[in-house]
Amino acid sequence: MTLVALSAGWALRRWWTARETVFWSGENLEFRRGGRIFAIDPDALTRIAVRPSHVHTLLEAGPLRWRLSHRIVRVDELLDRLRLRRPDLFQVPGETLRLGNSWVSGVLQMVLAGGTAWAGWVISGWLPWLGVLFGIAAVYTFLRVLVFIPRRYQISDETLVVHYCVRKKTWRKPQAVREDAYAAGGAVFFRMRFEFGSRSVVLDEGQLRESLRPLAGWIVSRLSPSTNS
Repeated sequence: MTLVALSAGWALRRWWTARETVFWSGENLEFRRGGRIFAIDPDALTRIAVRPSHVHTLLEAGPLRWRLSHRIVRVDELLDRLRLRRPDLFQVPGETLRLGNSWVSGVLQMVLAGGTAWAGWVISGWLPWLGVLFGIAAVYTFLRVLVFIPRRYQISDETLVVHYCVRKKTWRKPQAVREDAYAAGGAVFFRMRFEFGSRSVVLDEGQLRESLRPLAGWIVSRLSPSTNS
């Protein structure tokens, strides 16, 4: 019953958010939901935080906050125009670009590892061998979070460094770069795949805390030796 209630609340929130319309009216960005209209002057904004993995962009004007949902149709056009109006509030890469991964996936897997370990401890009282299997699965999940799930990416001259919790991996001069996009949960996420022979590294907006699409050209120019030479 608790899960059903939480699911119903989440569905109601999604339905209410889906009723929102955002559009440019003259020089202002207007949010319309039901009969209420909020007009935002871009010149009054003090912070713009694009969060692709959270499926929204946070707009701040002093103590006031608005959330621009990425599930809105053609939201990229709204953001592009806002980027032209207030370029000072968007990320501008210098010599090095750092992109952080969302912590949600890692935390969920750590919770899964903890739950699996607890289940193995409970089961081991009457089925020791099954408890050991659960323990092995918990350890594997824990190590996977530490060793194989990226925490952030660092891009500089012809170099892509992937940072994990306990290690880092450096890649140089990709042989190919592929760009595409996919839809999930009502939003569209941009993705870049860097191929290094039989191995590849994927930057996915669905996992990133920063917007990737506007930086794609800069990233390709920094990593491509033919462009930098």
